[in-house]
Amino acid sequence: MNKRILTVIIPLLISGCAVESHNPNKPAIMADKGSYFAQDKSHSVASNLLGFAGYPNKISEHSMPKSLKGALDFSSGAYMGFSGFSSLWGAAGIGSLSFLTGDDIVPFTYSSVIVVAKVQPGEKYNDLSVAQRTLETYFKKIDGSSLAKNKSSAAYKHELARKEFADDKSMTPATCEKASFISSSLLKQDIECWVKNPDYRVHVIFSRPASGQEFPELATLPKGEYSVMLFNLWSNYELRDDAIWAAKLDTRNNYLKFKNMTLPFITPDEKDDGKRIVFTDQKATYK
Repeated sequence: MNKRILTVIIPLLISGCAVESHNPNKPAIMADKGSYFAQDKSHSVASNLLGFAGYPNKISEHSMPKSLKGALDFSSGAYMGFSGFSSLWGAAGIGSLSFLTGDDIVPFTYSSVIVVAKVQPGEKYNDLSVAQRTLETYFKKIDGSSLAKNKSSAAYKHELARKEFADDKSMTPATCEKASFISSSLLKQDIECWVKNPDYRVHVIFSRPASGQEFPELATLPKGEYSVMLFNLWSNYELRDDAIWAAKLDTRNNYLKFKNMTLPFITPDEKDDGKRIVFTDQKATYK
């Protein structure tokens, strides 16, 4: 049997339908939400990140484009001058080949961010206080207003309120509460958070506890207790440049961004020892 298939099937056979682990020292491959997680190295880093967020197999993977593969030195992982990086996300590129799968594409949105944040002593990974502190320290407000010309219009008043919200740069105090029925049942959100003004909310899903060691390809954190959360920011907030550990999903092009790394949904090629490709500053590397 194909070793890639075995990698996925064996943990399922051991635990039945659900894959769970409540021991950070013995994480389970593609574990269910609420459990400690280990990567399935037969899939891309990007696909593993969606699994980390609690929703594996939401975006299809595909084989590496031949034009890119021919430009790489697979013995060293060196970048050999491939000049078509931007075209990979063009009409015939990666963006058109990867897509959200199934009828239920929520909870991912154009503004989804996967965050790993430290849990303080006495807290659980899914405590409101963890999400509140993360919103305050990982994110900033977006203005988003262009101020309509007609100052008496409802649009102008709405945009003025947004500008006043954004002009106050403070991110404290943040407030979090259990999500409304609509948000929890239809959008699959656990809680809603905002800073000062409840008109400007984010939706948060608590994915799982973590040790901080799950993705050495991206960045490890000191081993400890962490929370993995999925933030849907809408047009109210955006990730800070100095956020410690966070990956942004680009639903227009269907890849993930982690700091200066672009993470495509490209399946590792077994012929090349299962190497997984990412782009660092638009140069191809292996992780």
